[in-house]
Amino acid sequence: MNTFLLVSSGFAVTFSHRAAKVSKNSKIARGLMLSVFYGILFISCQYYEYNTLSFNISNSVYGSIFYTLTGFHGTHVIIGLIMLFHCLVRVYSGTFTKQNHLGLEAAIYYWHFVDVV
Repeated sequence: MNTFLLVSSGFAVTFSHRAAKVSKNSKIARGLMLSVFYGILFISCQYYEYNTLSFNISNSVYGSIFYTLTGFHGTHVIIGLIMLFHCLVRVYSGTFTKQNHLGLEAAIYYWHFVDVV
């Protein structure tokens, strides 16, 4: 399920990027809100998974590798969520235009990087 959430949020953020190129702020906001929702859902699933696993970080090499890798990924998802939410606030304040949306593009590229990893 987690893979589905990240791939779906990638599609939604791409929708926002395309809308930014033609200055459709309502569509930018819709795509960002959907991406933020999927990101929060992903973090919630990861939190649930951490609380229900039968092993922990100190049980074995597998546990330490698992928690280290998924923890780093979760941290990067949280950073991406902060960036996307900041862009959402900027969309509502009207600072993005067709010619000037570099901050949005940077956040979108970061989000795609987190998707791939």
